[in-house]
Amino acid sequence: MEKTRKFIIDRWRVWLAATLLVLAAGCTHVLPPSARQDVDPYLDLAAVKEAPHEYEGRTLLLGGLIVDHEVTREGSRLEVLSYTLDRWGRPLRADEDAGRFLTKTERILDPALYEKGRQVTLTAVVSGTMSLPLGETEYRYPLLRLSAIYLWPRHDPYRERDLFGPPYYPYTHPYHSPFRPYPFGWYHPWW
Repeated sequence: MEKTRKFIIDRWRVWLAATLLVLAAGCTHVLPPSARQDVDPYLDLAAVKEAPHEYEGRTLLLGGLIVDHEVTREGSRLEVLSYTLDRWGRPLRADEDAGRFLTKTERILDPALYEKGRQVTLTAVVSGTMSLPLGETEYRYPLLRLSAIYLWPRHDPYRERDLFGPPYYPYTHPYHSPFRPYPFGWYHPWW
């Protein structure tokens, strides 16, 4: 009896430890702690944009939407529209106060992967400003030296599922769906 009780308690502890490990893994930031250790949490891009030379050498945690990507002999340069980030580093919405910024790296970032319209989260060091044409005006960008970057997966509504509902299909009425061979309810072969 004592062995059975001990076995059940040990199994319970293993199950609890595994569950906590899985839950903790799902609640982490996309960039590793080593990439975020030098980040100044009280500094934002809007302040850097106002006085970039005061903040040279300081590290920022940023994210946003890739607007342009240029590859040269010196490396890659990304133009990013700044977004606010959630606590895991996911870009949420455009940050109008911060605007756009440029980040440079000696690495060659593949233009097929880091293309226009993709979201990124990155850490970068402030290194000055650069003026480039934007439309018919001259725009002064904060220039940052890239430290670490995370490229978010593409958004694909046909592969995404609601947690409790069926996958999305472009059929508006259930009677027009090829997945409804029976008169009542939906039929999905993988359920």
